[in-house]
Amino acid sequence: MPDYSKIAAHCKIHSSISERVIDHFLMYYAAEREGFERIMDAQFSTFKHLDFGKNKDAFLNFCKAEYIVSKIFLKNGLIKKYLNHSAIKQLPADEYMFLQQQSMHPWKFSFARIIDNPSDCFYQMQDVFTDEKYLLYSPSVKNKLEDSDPLLWFNLVGFNGECWQTFGIVTSFRSFDEDDIFFFATEINPAISDAESLVDEVEQNPVPFFMLLIHAETPSVFHKGHTLAHLCASDELSSFSLDTYKEKFHIAWNEDVFQLKLKKFCEFPDYAIAYVDEKKKIIFRSAMTDHGFYKLTATLKKCGLNIYDEADIHVSFTMMAAMKTIFKKEIYLNPYESLFLETDSNQESDDDDELEGYNDFVNLAIPYLNEGKRPNLKELAKRAAIDYDYAKQLWAILKRVKESGGDT
Repeated sequence: MPDYSKIAAHCKIHSSISERVIDHFLMYYAAEREGFERIMDAQFSTFKHLDFGKNKDAFLNFCKAEYIVSKIFLKNGLIKKYLNHSAIKQLPADEYMFLQQQSMHPWKFSFARIIDNPSDCFYQMQDVFTDEKYLLYSPSVKNKLEDSDPLLWFNLVGFNGECWQTFGIVTSFRSFDEDDIFFFATEINPAISDAESLVDEVEQNPVPFFMLLIHAETPSVFHKGHTLAHLCASDELSSFSLDTYKEKFHIAWNEDVFQLKLKKFCEFPDYAIAYVDEKKKIIFRSAMTDHGFYKLTATLKKCGLNIYDEADIHVSFTMMAAMKTIFKKEIYLNPYESLFLETDSNQESDDDDELEGYNDFVNLAIPYLNEGKRPNLKELAKRAAIDYDYAKQLWAILKRVKESGGDT
């Protein structure tokens, strides 16, 4: 069994050297030599519309420090070149040796889950995109776990010879999972098609991913026990006989597209609906809960369709709201929905308004929750266009989530 007390002592020595050589010297050395300030100003200016809160300057400085250090220590980073610079060679022996060791073990950005806690401040992590398992030492993770139970962690980590340690902001997401992160990444770069290309994107272009930190504490959105998400899938369709579906679905037609609304599951919150495109010979499935998507898929398969069980896209309601804020645009997943808005508007408008109001209230309330303040609920309810009594219920739910460290 590993001697965790010995490893912890090693980690503390490593942190002390890291602070001296990286925080107090190398970061500034690289920023000046590589012109990182100009590069970062250009990249961060893309997101100047975002509300970083009262600690904006500190937040941005942490992000910029992490950006610079990643460019030094990631695979193919600057460190190997820097080891030959006279200014680096003149460092104290222990600091130069520290940099040599880091050059042999590239750092990484890691989206990971905790799978074990073998000792105090030690965590067995598993990267959700590479499946790599690694031992992490982090008192900051321990502190975060005292009042939260995140779905996912996002950190810049480096190897110290015994285990891995974090650098910069220790980030945890309350409601984002790997499907959310993958979808977010494809919005940044549509060419991303697998985990490897996603990891490359994060390493080359980490700034947009830093922006997710603003929404790190946003809880999952629920409605009567169902987690709200957007699930979509598209499959080839060889043949289509309308009579097969009449018993299980409400059917409408417009512009060579049939809309199949699954009876009992086509209204809020499930919205389990399929679309048959006769020209393109495809069937498109959509739902807003896992349960609704499962019911829709199972019913279609009973009708004789050979389709995959899994959704092509699974993105949480909270991630969609975050992306709308970060990218300043609406993101549409259903190419057929607009064909039937007129016929569906009366039935669904109330549910849509309720959902939108919920989302608006959560986004307005989270900053107060994070600062430990109680907002004027009547004012927030008015701004979100929801009932005051409902706003009080939502605020109570958010407080319970914050206090318990989990989703309610």
